[in-house]
Amino acid sequence: MVLFLMVVFGLMLIESVWGQDMGTAFTYQGRLSDAGSPAKGKYDFEFKLFADPNLTSPLYQVGPTVTKENREITNGTFTVTLDFGTDAFNGDPRWLEIGVRPGPLADPNIYTTLTPRQKVTPTPYAIYARNSGGDNDWTVAGDDMYAALSGNVGVGTLNPSERFEVAGGAIEALDQENTYWDTLGSGVYGWQSFTAGITGKLTRIEIYYQDNISDTLTVNIYSGEGTGGALLHSDSMSVKSGFSWNWLYLSTPIEIFADEKYTLEVEPGISSFGTWAYGVEDVYKGGRANLDSQYDFAFRTYVTNPATALAATADGNVYLAHNDDGFVGIGTENPRTKLHVTRPSGSAILFVEGEGSGKLILGGSMHPVDEKYFFISGYGDELGFGIINDSFSHATSLMTIIRNGNVGIGTNIPAADFHVNSNATVGSNSDGSIIFGFAASNHLTFDYNEIQAKSSVTDETTLYLNYWGGNVNIASGGGAIYTPSLYNTSGGATSAYVKVDSTGKLFAPTSSARYKENIRPLQDNFEKIFKIEPKKFHMKGNDWEEIGYIAEDFDQAGLNNLVVYDSEGRPENVRYELVSLYLLEVVKEKNESLKKLEDQVKTLTKRIEAIEANLKK
Repeated sequence: MVLFLMVVFGLMLIESVWGQDMGTAFTYQGRLSDAGSPAKGKYDFEFKLFADPNLTSPLYQVGPTVTKENREITNGTFTVTLDFGTDAFNGDPRWLEIGVRPGPLADPNIYTTLTPRQKVTPTPYAIYARNSGGDNDWTVAGDDMYAALSGNVGVGTLNPSERFEVAGGAIEALDQENTYWDTLGSGVYGWQSFTAGITGKLTRIEIYYQDNISDTLTVNIYSGEGTGGALLHSDSMSVKSGFSWNWLYLSTPIEIFADEKYTLEVEPGISSFGTWAYGVEDVYKGGRANLDSQYDFAFRTYVTNPATALAATADGNVYLAHNDDGFVGIGTENPRTKLHVTRPSGSAILFVEGEGSGKLILGGSMHPVDEKYFFISGYGDELGFGIINDSFSHATSLMTIIRNGNVGIGTNIPAADFHVNSNATVGSNSDGSIIFGFAASNHLTFDYNEIQAKSSVTDETTLYLNYWGGNVNIASGGGAIYTPSLYNTSGGATSAYVKVDSTGKLFAPTSSARYKENIRPLQDNFEKIFKIEPKKFHMKGNDWEEIGYIAEDFDQAGLNNLVVYDSEGRPENVRYELVSLYLLEVVKEKNESLKKLEDQVKTLTKRIEAIEANLKK
C-alpha cells in the first residue's frame, strides 16, 4: 500500500456564532491516494503540529496529537476538524505532520507518516489574530487579512478620525477662558458655567484669585449650568497670597464633550478675605457667573487628547505628528525638531528630485569637481551652500555661513560680516549700477555718481539715510558737499546752497522775483534784535559746552519771524540765516541817523566858523 496526500483546499477557519468567542479549531481538507488511485472507504488519521519542518524530537511538537478514526473517504477527498489549543499559533512558523492507516485493519495497525510535513498557511494564524483581539472584525482571504468593517481604524485611540490613525503622547490644549476682570471684592466666591469647545479629558483649571494669605480652596465640577447637575469631580486647590493666576491639575481627569455646558464651583477655605476676580461686561459668551447673568469669573480650562502620530485620510493624504508639539524622526528615535533626519556617514540626508527639473540634496560631501546639483551641508561650525555632482561624491561650495554670523561668497572662511572673495556686480557691466571690488579706486561705484531709490522709472528720486534717527555724517573728514549748479559766477565757479523746508525736504533756494509773488516791505521794529544776548549751555546728554541763542528769548522779544515753532506752538529753533536781515535793517536805520548827525555837524561847523570870523573883525 502506497499512500499519497495532496492538499486540495488547504486550511479554513471554523466561523463562530455571532456574539460568541472565537474558537481555536479549524478545518483541514485534502485528497488521499492509495496505490495510485483515489482512496475510498474508512481511514484513521493522526495529526501532529511541529515548530520545525524536519526535527522529530517531542521538544519541537506543539500542542497535543489529534487523531481522527474511521473517517469515510469518497473519491479520495476528506475533511477533518483540528484543534491544537490556544497557544499553538503565536505567529511563529508551524508544520503539520499527518499519519494515515486503513480503518478496518485489525490492531495493532501502524500509521504511515506522509512526507513532507505540510507548512501551515496563514489561515490558522488568523485564529491567533482574531482571538487576541477578542472580536470578529477581521476577514481572511487566502494569504490576506483585512478589517471587515468600513469605518476608521485607530491604534492608541478610541475615536479615530481618519481611515487609519495612530495616537502618540497626550497633548494639553487651552479650551475655554475669560481673562477679563474689573472687580475685586472681599470673600467673593461662587460658580462659573462654561461651554466646552473640545472633546477630551479636562485635566487642568485656572482661576484669578486675590487674598492676603495662602489658602486651600475646594473646587467642584458639575454637568450643566449651576450646581444642580451631576457632580463630576471635587478637588482641593492651593492658592497663593496676592493677585495671581492659580492652577489645579485634576487628581482624576474627567471626560467632557464639545458644545456641552459644565460648571466650575469654588468654595472658600479658612480665609474670609479671599475673592475670585470677576468682570461685569459679559465678555465671555459661553457661560455666566452665579452673581449675575452679565458677570463672569476669570478662569481657564485645559483639555488633553492623544496627539496624532500617524494618519491616513480617506482622500489619500498621509500626515505625521499632527499637533503643535509633535516631532518626526527619520534615522533617529529622539527627534528634536519638526523633522529630524540623521544619516550614515558619507551619505546624503535628503535627496529631492523632480521629473525634468533640478534636484535638492542636503548633507552632501564637499569636493570641488563636476558641478550638477544644489546642496546644503552643515559641517563643524560651517553651513555650506553649493553644487554637487550626480554621484554625490564631489561638490563646490559657493556660499558659507559660519557660527559667528559671517557670510562668505567664494570663501569658506569669511573674515567679515559679509566677505566676497571676488568682484561683485549688481546690474550689467554696461551701466555699472553697483560694483564692488578690491581695487583701491573701485571699492564702491555708483553709476553716474548718484544713488537712486525709485518705485518706478518716472518717480522722483528718494534717498533715506538713517530713516529711524541717529547721525548721518557726510564729508565729516573735511570734504565738501556739492549741489547742482543754478548759475555760474564770472569766474565759472558754482554758486548754490541747500536748505531744508518745513516738510524736511532739501532744496536749493532762489532769490529771483521770477519765482515769487505778493512781494511787499517787511514792517517790524528791527531794533528788538538788540534785546537778545548769546548764551553758553550744554545740550542734554552731552558733556561739551556750546554757545548760541535761545529760541524762547527771540519769542519773548517779539521776533516771531526769526523763530521756528513746533506743532504745539512752542519755540523750537532760531532762524539764524535771517538774523542778518534784521541786523542789516538796523544798520540802515543807524546809517540814516548818522547822516542826519553829519549834516547837523556841518551846519554847526559853518555857524562856528562865521562866529569866529566876526570875532576877528
